[in-house]
Amino acid sequence: MKARVERERAGGRGGRSGTVDLKLGAGGLSDIEWTVQLLALLYGGRERGLRVPGTRALLATAHDSGHLDQRQLTWMLEGWRTLTRLRNALYLIGERHSSRLPPKAETRAHAAQVLGYEPPGIQQLDEHLRRTMRRVRTVHEQVFY
Repeated sequence: MKARVERERAGGRGGRSGTVDLKLGAGGLSDIEWTVQLLALLYGGRERGLRVPGTRALLATAHDSGHLDQRQLTWMLEGWRTLTRLRNALYLIGERHSSRLPPKAETRAHAAQVLGYEPPGIQQLDEHLRRTMRRVRTVHEQVFY
């Protein structure tokens, strides 16, 4: 089901027409959410701590329970923080589809500025986003599949 959602809604690994889908794309928020939800389903019956609401709380509990190592926890938390902040920045600057990184350079530069990158910030934002999403996808594949 996850692969189908990714393929049909996010346009596969590359995204639709070169855009990066921050929610449904590979390494996006859905990879983080599906990973913690799977851990909650697998172990929540016997581990009460995995029955808590909230992605960050579930990530911390999964680490404390030994289901994620420190590197995996760090990468997933950084991914959640980065992707959420970027979606919020896109929304604040008036982007209609804040779950997708727009291809227009001026829009990405504006988002980078809102997030505190040195102007123009596009390259730093893009590199940080690529690295973050690659790490999230790595952890997702280790845990989920």
